Amino acid sequence: MPSFRTVYSIFLYCLTSGACQSPMAQGRYFFDAAPLPPTIEGNTLRLGGTVSVRSEPCTRPDAALELVVWAFHSQYWPGVSAPQGYDILTVPMPNPSPTPSGACASELRSSASYPLSNPISGTNYLVYFLRVQPSASCLQAPDCYESFFDAGTYNSQQPPSTPQYRSAPQLPAYHATLNAVEYYHAAFDHYFLTTLGSEIALLDNGYFPGWARTGQTFEVYANGWSNVRGPVCRFFSDALAPKSSHFFTTDADECGLVKVSTDWIYEGVIGYLTLPNYSSQCPLEGVPLYRLYNNGMGDAPNHRYTTSLTVRAEMIAKGWISEGYGPLGTIGCVFI
Repeated sequence: MPSFRTVYSIFLYCLTSGACQSPMAQGRYFFDAAPLPPTIEGNTLRLGGTVSVRSEPCTRPDAALELVVWAFHSQYWPGVSAPQGYDILTVPMPNPSPTPSGACASELRSSASYPLSNPISGTNYLVYFLRVQPSASCLQAPDCYESFFDAGTYNSQQPPSTPQYRSAPQLPAYHATLNAVEYYHAAFDHYFLTTLGSEIALLDNGYFPGWARTGQTFEVYANGWSNVRGPVCRFFSDALAPKSSHFFTTDADECGLVKVSTDWIYEGVIGYLTLPNYSSQCPLEGVPLYRLYNNGMGDAPNHRYTTSLTVRAEMIAKGWISEGYGPLGTIGCVFI
């Protein structure tokens, strides 16, 4: 039977070596906050407010950034649909500036009205794209842009003084969520989390003795139809029987490392989380989900995932270790 150290050493490597970074912290530029919809009057467009982007760590400080606005005749989501569309505006963003945390940041603050490069008519779905040069190669726009954000819907048939916008959600399937339910086994002093309805029913009906709900639940996305969402990999190990353990990660590097471990069984993706920034924050949507590790207490690894800072503090006081990205150990953004 493998030792506890063997079973968990792969996670310790990720945490101490810095090999596993936040998916939003691998040098790509992302919108740092949700930009407001623009205002379109005739053949001009005015931004809805400040547009801020950042990249952590700052691996491309000399990158040229452009905000590009596209109009689509139907809803656009990468991997879901590829409707006809055209760019109606390109605005250069200020050169990135370094921040104390080691990021590159750029803010576009403008109340000016910009002339549209293409006329817009009828009902259009507007999307902000962030173009970065130099960037990874791509086959065609708009999928070659590094980040995007829904900018609402504009109906040109309405009077210019009352433009009609409709912000997300526009596509119900895009926003579909799964309920994640937490359970606790007092004899093992282990926590378990699941989004599987059949598993929840079995646990609630006592099919697996010893497990009871803690009352903690949250919502995760059911799909990855966005470039700011990351899959949640689920793993299982009974290498330290009679205790067993599940482990969840949104880090692609960590998921890949655990997949090749002979002590852990990959059980698939059980949901998707909006990715946090390098400072443990959720600038786009949702609230932070914190990950904690029991530090080997009870001779079997176990993790707990919580949205509560109070629960986080209680677990740390009991000797658990904070894991994840940034100072608070965030692994994703969820809904409560």
